[in-house]
Amino acid sequence: MSELVMEVKPKFYWFQRAIANIRKEVAITIGLEGLILMLIMVIVIATNNPVIANLAENSQEELIVYLYIIMMSLICLIFPLSVLFFVFLDKKNFEVTSYKVYDDRINFDEGFINHKHSSILFKDIKEIHLDQNFIQKKYNIANIRFITSAGNLNNQYTNIGVNFQDIENVQSVYTKIKEIHEKADIGE
Repeated sequence: MSELVMEVKPKFYWFQRAIANIRKEVAITIGLEGLILMLIMVIVIATNNPVIANLAENSQEELIVYLYIIMMSLICLIFPLSVLFFVFLDKKNFEVTSYKVYDDRINFDEGFINHKHSSILFKDIKEIHLDQNFIQKKYNIANIRFITSAGNLNNQYTNIGVNFQDIENVQSVYTKIKEIHEKADIGE
């Protein structure tokens, strides 16, 4: 019977999570901005608005300025909403996430919208890494990454990994996990 050694929960920091999702937030902002601009153009064309038509005929510079103002307004509106949305989702995910370390395996329970449960035996873990970016360093948190061999895929062995994300007191957690991993390797 496996013995629970420790349970670890990620630590949530608003600013750190907003920065962690910046690529998604920028992509969503650009995509939504493009959709809204296309919608505005369709509405303008469909309504056959004489003010816009007259502006386009007589003063293209003014039309470009108006479109630029609309575009900047959309960025100022959509980007903060996108940031808040992803930070909110992360907060909910962190509330339900837990990592349980047993003497022979690690269990991962993650996901607010889509729940995911994973279990990895220590004997299957090939490498354990401690990763910390400069923002995580400010909050004294880090990620612990576990690399396992996924097996044969197209005649090549591939590695997969899972993470303990945004862990406090990460050095002591990392040290304890490394000790358990070494004991599991010796036990084989």
